[in-house]
Amino acid sequence: SSSLDNEIVNQMAQIAVNAELSVQSQVLNQFIRITAASRSEPSSGHGLDYRSCSRAVISAMESIAKNSNDLSQLKDMLIRLLELFISLALEGKKASDASGQIIKASSLAFDLGLLLPVLAAIACRLPRIEDPKQRLLKLFRDFWLYCIVMGFAVAGSQIWPAEWLEAVKQIAVKSPLLLSTGSELYLGRELKYSSALRNEAMAPADLAELKANLLRVVGGSPDITAIINKLGAAECTYLMSVYRLESLRISADTKSFPLIFLYLEDKGILRDKLGMWQCVQAVADKIFEEFLEKLALKPKSEETEEELESHAQFLVVQFNNLYKRTQRVADQYLSALVGKFPHLLWSGSVLTTLLNLLQAMSHSLSNEAQKHEAFEISVPNTPHKLLFPEDDAARERLVFDFAARCGDIIEEAVRWAPTHTRSLFQEYLAKKLDAGALHDTHSSQSLIVEYVVKHAGLNDSFSGQKAATVQKSPGCLKNDLSGFTAGMSLRSQFLGEVRGMKAVSSESSLVNTLIANLKRSTKENPDQFSAALFRATSALVDA
Repeated sequence: SSSLDNEIVNQMAQIAVNAELSVQSQVLNQFIRITAASRSEPSSGHGLDYRSCSRAVISAMESIAKNSNDLSQLKDMLIRLLELFISLALEGKKASDASGQIIKASSLAFDLGLLLPVLAAIACRLPRIEDPKQRLLKLFRDFWLYCIVMGFAVAGSQIWPAEWLEAVKQIAVKSPLLLSTGSELYLGRELKYSSALRNEAMAPADLAELKANLLRVVGGSPDITAIINKLGAAECTYLMSVYRLESLRISADTKSFPLIFLYLEDKGILRDKLGMWQCVQAVADKIFEEFLEKLALKPKSEETEEELESHAQFLVVQFNNLYKRTQRVADQYLSALVGKFPHLLWSGSVLTTLLNLLQAMSHSLSNEAQKHEAFEISVPNTPHKLLFPEDDAARERLVFDFAARCGDIIEEAVRWAPTHTRSLFQEYLAKKLDAGALHDTHSSQSLIVEYVVKHAGLNDSFSGQKAATVQKSPGCLKNDLSGFTAGMSLRSQFLGEVRGMKAVSSESSLVNTLIANLKRSTKENPDQFSAALFRATSALVDA
C-alpha cells in the first residue's frame, strides 16, 4: 500500500541520515532510481509503479541533504540531482513535443519543481561554487535553462508555489557563473553545440515570446533589438538565464555585484560574433539598476556605508580594466552610483583608494623588471588587484586616462564639499610625509596640490569684492591657500610629535600621557588646551 511504501521510505531516510557515507550513498542511489522510474508507466502489469511514493522519496532526499555534514557527499549529491533534474526535463520535453502539450503546464514540470527544495537544501550547506569543472558548469547552465523554460525563476508566478521561487533564489546564491567553458572559440558556437535546448527544438511562437520577454528586460534599444531578433533559442535562453540567475543573486546579496564584471571580461563572450557581449552588457545594465534600487532600500548604518564604499572602490579599479569596453561600463556604473549616493564623491576611503591607485600605477610605468610582460598591481588597503598591460604605450594610455578621471572626481568633490575634501587631503598628505618622500615622486600628492591651488577660493578680504576687482587682483592676494597650508603645518607638526612619542614609549603609556595632558590643560593651563587636543586627535588618526 502507498502508506506502507511511504513508511519504508521514511525509515530508509532515517537510516541514511544516521549511517556512514557508503550506506547514505546507496540509499540515495535507490531514491534517485525511484524518482526517475516514477515518470515511467509500468509495462502491462509487469514491473513496479513507484508513483505512489515519489513525493515521500523527494522529502526523504531533502531530509538527507539538510542533515548531511560531509561537503564531498553534498557535492556528489548535488551533481546527481542536477543530472536527474535535467534528464527528467529532457524526457518531459520530448513527451510534450510528441503530445503537443505545453511543457510548462505538464505534470512533469510539477515533478521537476518538487526537486527545487532538495537542490536548495544542498546549496545552502555548500559555499558558492567557484571555478567549477566543465561538467558541473554544463549541468548548472542546463539547470538554469530549464528554470527559464518552466518559469520557475519568475517572481509573482501564478503557476508555481512561492516557496519554489525562494528555493531557486537559494540555489542562485551558490550557483557558479554561467561563463563560457572554453570548449569553443566563442560563446555562440559553444551554445549551438552543447546547449540542452537546440535552436530547432523551440517552436517559433515560443521563441517569439522569449525574445519579447528578453527585450522587456533589457529595454529594447534599436541596436539590441536588432541583435536579439537574429539570435536563436539557445542564445536567447542563455541571456535570460544569466539575467534571472544574477538578478536573484543580487536580490539575496548585494555584495555579489562585482561578479557581473566576470561576464563582461569572459573571452568567449568578448570574441562572440553574434553580438552576445552587447546583449550581456544590456543584461548587466538591468541588473545594475536593480542593484541600485536594492542599495537605496538599505537602512543607513556603518555596514551599509562600508558596502557602498567597497563598491565604489571596485568600480574605480575596474575603470582601469584591460578591456576598453569594460572600462566604459565601469565608468558608467561609477557615475550612476555616485549619482544615487553623492556623498561617495568625498568619501575618505574612496578618495584614498583613488590616490593610492594612481600612485601605484604611475610608479609601475618605470618598472624595469617587468617591462614587457603583464603583471598585477595590489591596490593598497583593498582586496583588489589590477592587471597592468605588457605594452608600454598601453600602460601610458591607461595611466593618463586614469589621471584625467581622478582629476574630474577630485574637482567635483572639491566643488560640492570643499572644507571636508580639503581636510581629507591634508590628512592624506600629512600621513605620506616621511624621509622617503623627499626623494620619491608622488603623483597623487602632486594631483592634490594642483587641484587645491585651482579651487582655492577667495579669502575673507575678497569675498565681498566686485567681480572686476577680484579678476584683476593677483592670486597671492585673493586666494585662500594660507588656510590649507596652515592646516597642513599643524597636522604635520602634531603628527610628528605623536610619532616621536610612539618611538620612545608604549602605546598604553602614550594614551595615558595624552589623556593626562588634556585633563591638566583644561584646569591648569587653558592656553595649552588646543595643543593637547591636536596631539590626542593626531594619535587617533595615526592609530
